[in-house]
Amino acid sequence: MPDSILATQAVVLGVTQDARQKMAETFLRRRQIEELTGLARSTIYDRIKAGTFPKPVKIGDRAVAWLKSDIDAWQSDCIAKAQAK
Repeated sequence: MPDSILATQAVVLGVTQDARQKMAETFLRRRQIEELTGLARSTIYDRIKAGTFPKPVKIGDRAVAWLKSDIDAWQSDCIAKAQAK
């Protein structure tokens, strides 16, 4: 469906722009996270435990994924911290 039709439907249904973006969120699986971040599996889970990496969301009985927006924000934060030094 074209974006204009989706936007019209969203307005009619009372859905905000933020809600529409979250509905269109992209899931990334662990191997994709490893490729995007350069982090090893154990490092990812260590950082999740330490609270320094986004937590995954459950997408099935035995499957998790990360929200692309969470990973993008984490990467932006890492870059900002590195540039502030």
